Amino acid sequence: MNSMRRTVGWAVVVVLLGCGAGLAAEFNVSTAQELQNALTEAAGNGQDNTINLAAGYYVGNFNFNSAQANSLTVQAAAGVQRTEVTIDGDGAGRSMSLTLSGVGDLIVRGITVLRNCGTNDRAGLRLSAGRDIFVDDCRFMAGATHRGMGVEIVAARDATVENSLFHGETGSQGRGMSCSGVTGEVRLRLNTFSGNWYPSSGVHIGGAGLFVRNVPSVLLEDTTFLGNVAQSNTGGGGVGGGLYATDVAALQLRGNTFHGNRSSSYGGGAHLRHDSGITVTLIENIFSQNSAPNGGGINIRATGAGASATLSHNVFQENVSQALNGAGGGAFLNGLALMLNGNVFDGNSAPGGGGAYLSTKEDVTLVGNTFRNNHATNGSGGGLHESLVTGTGQNSMRFFNNLFQNNIQSGTGAGGGAWLKATARLE
Repeated sequence: MNSMRRTVGWAVVVVLLGCGAGLAAEFNVSTAQELQNALTEAAGNGQDNTINLAAGYYVGNFNFNSAQANSLTVQAAAGVQRTEVTIDGDGAGRSMSLTLSGVGDLIVRGITVLRNCGTNDRAGLRLSAGRDIFVDDCRFMAGATHRGMGVEIVAARDATVENSLFHGETGSQGRGMSCSGVTGEVRLRLNTFSGNWYPSSGVHIGGAGLFVRNVPSVLLEDTTFLGNVAQSNTGGGGVGGGLYATDVAALQLRGNTFHGNRSSSYGGGAHLRHDSGITVTLIENIFSQNSAPNGGGINIRATGAGASATLSHNVFQENVSQALNGAGGGAFLNGLALMLNGNVFDGNSAPGGGGAYLSTKEDVTLVGNTFRNNHATNGSGGGLHESLVTGTGQNSMRFFNNLFQNNIQSGTGAGGGAWLKATARLE
């Protein structure tokens, strides 16, 4: 292996990896100017590049734009913690924008990015890649006066975000993360979205913690959504306090926690919406103390044919749907074929369907679920309200080994335990 070193205001190592292999360049930077110089050179040197950031505070609107078929890694230097490297846009725009239109990966690891962008529509870190995106062990922080998203992903084949924190202090504005333009899969695991507040004035706009749009597949695992708020003064706006996913063909949520999130329309914890077929799988998630006018814990809505949702071993606890005619304290499930297996709905409340509200023309099967201590405050179905909408196909509702305990119904309506409009098979 041959190597050479040169210094032009910052340390650069260029390594030739054997005959026929590509070049790799490494930059070691410690000032804002050195960081921008490294990004500028990396954009045109025809090599895979790694930029190592020494501990420090880097103020600027850093930019990388390349059409080369090479990858870029921006990371904390060896031995430096993510709390020791901070990138700050200083209220003048994005803190860092990395665009790689060639066939290469973008990797960001072990740094803190401030969401001090001056407006909610810009992100502390904007990423666009011709191949894959990896974000790991980062913090995206908004102080009390900051405006801006944490991460905005606008193009990639696959995108993976892990072990990262997206936090907004009281008074800040902006989503934790926004993702679109991914042609493969979006994978998020072991992240925390907390305290993010996203105000809007449009219909079906939200996702204060996480917003995902127009991607084929999303896998969300072991992630916490805590105290995020999607707020709007427009009817139908402010959806998905923790998570809003729209037009995602296949969506899997496994082992996540949604606690204390709010929205001003649908889905305090999460709002999942698709205008055609969607496959939703929820396994071992916890939705607790979330609130919204409809679907306090979660709202899942599909308007096209072929949509289905499977909910297995999830817990919906003390969620609230608070609108005058609201529905589904724990969950509001609308327009899908449904399989609910081994879920617990405990202590939720709503005017109708305190534990859950189901409205669909597709087949519904409930096996081994527990509905207890739920309250329909002004309608039917303390534990469960089911309204099987008449459709052109054959639909059915089947119950096997479900437990309804200590649910109550108040005001108009009926069915303290359950209110079923459809003909159901109970076993």
